[in-house]
Amino acid sequence: MIAGFPLAEIVVGAVALLLLLLMTAPFEALWWWSQQEEPVQRRAPREVGPAPTQGTTWIVYLAGVGTASSESSRPEQPLLDRLRNRLGDEAVLVTGVFPYSVLDHGLTTDRDLSWLWRVLDRMQRRKWPVLPLLINLYNVFQVLVSADRRYGPFFSLAMARTIWGRLRAAGYQSGSGDPVVLLGWSGGGQICLGASWYLADQGAPVYVLSLGGVLSSDPGLDRVRHLWHLHGSRDRVHRLGALLFPSRWPTSRDSSWNRAKREGRITTTEIGPYTHSSSPSYLTRRPQPDGSVPIEVTTEALLGTLAGAGLLVRDRAR
Repeated sequence: MIAGFPLAEIVVGAVALLLLLLMTAPFEALWWWSQQEEPVQRRAPREVGPAPTQGTTWIVYLAGVGTASSESSRPEQPLLDRLRNRLGDEAVLVTGVFPYSVLDHGLTTDRDLSWLWRVLDRMQRRKWPVLPLLINLYNVFQVLVSADRRYGPFFSLAMARTIWGRLRAAGYQSGSGDPVVLLGWSGGGQICLGASWYLADQGAPVYVLSLGGVLSSDPGLDRVRHLWHLHGSRDRVHRLGALLFPSRWPTSRDSSWNRAKREGRITTTEIGPYTHSSSPSYLTRRPQPDGSVPIEVTTEALLGTLAGAGLLVRDRAR
């Protein structure tokens, strides 16, 4: 018995809820697709050329699975503030995309159950256990939709349109050739890969910078100029991508992932002894015994990666 409820009933209820979330996960993407007037088909991938050496770099940030809306990624906000301060006027950092909804609707707004998600979001901020994990589960299932070959194209097309709209609203000029870097934390990394295919249709050079991302062998890799995957040595979550998606296994030689690896378009870098979410994580602000501050190390690793690729000419903080 737990708080007056039989344990068996609690387990059955939890399993039923998980199955319900899993089975209904693609519904929003399918509904969105049914409302489109003209089908959009994937075309053959364009050739991957050299990185541009001039022009403004545009960085679009996609939050991790713990976020309930585009305004609620509070744990990540200090990292975004540091990036924005260090970038100055050399690059444009675009935020505000909710990557787990094809409609760009956060869980806490424009939904029949928004009231429930708002309650769970408040509980999450107060560090209540268990129930707030429903937010993570809902978003994880949307990541699986993105990685699914049946529903993923619908999901990724919708996300690409949302990202493109945010870029244009921020001042990105179509046809400018300015590089677009999709920066994804956790599940946002997979969403970045999926959207890359369709963003490349706009003629933008697309790069993906993954921070602890759970990544599949998404066809979007065929159009990504380069994928940088940064991770901590104690982060077990990011390893799930290599385990769960057979097309990432070495035996799938012709998969998008393994082709990109052979072409030298995937770089994996360990940045420190960090976990995925528990302390010390990529976002921890408390100094460690060796004097390092994980969030500062993470910031430096992200900016250093882009600078090393020629996407940032200088670092204002240096």
